[in-house]
Amino acid sequence: MASIVDPKGEWAAAIGAAFVAFGSIEHTTIVCLREIPRDSIWRSSKSLKLVPRVDLLLELLEPYQHQECLTLADKLRQVKELARTRNLIAHNPLVLQIHEDGQGNRIFGSAITAIHKEGHLISLPEAQSFAATCEELAYDLVGVSINAFKALGRIAHA
Repeated sequence: MASIVDPKGEWAAAIGAAFVAFGSIEHTTIVCLREIPRDSIWRSSKSLKLVPRVDLLLELLEPYQHQECLTLADKLRQVKELARTRNLIAHNPLVLQIHEDGQGNRIFGSAITAIHKEGHLISLPEAQSFAATCEELAYDLVGVSINAFKALGRIAHA
């Protein structure tokens, strides 16, 4: 089926890049749970799903007004927003779409189509943009988390 719907592998590349980036994001949230709290909670909290883990981190960051912590909180909120699209991609099929152009011609395309939200779909350009956004956020999240750890005195300043 993949060769019919994704003959050039463009979908696979976009989805793969997004999921590799989310792997990095997941890892960074675990590191944050190990480094930010004063008490050790990361062993029990690391098993939380991503959005509850991010919610916990946001709650832990609330008392800190360092710019670095505020920036980390902003990036974590972006993770929550992107998690919705990631879940849509992860839990819905890539389907072949056939449309008529009004002149009797059939046009073929592909999209990830939500099973439970009729009419909600993700096009290839949207998936590619999503992947690029995820990669950028994963990179940024590492840097801002290190800066927050430094501001909180959890790691020595380099």
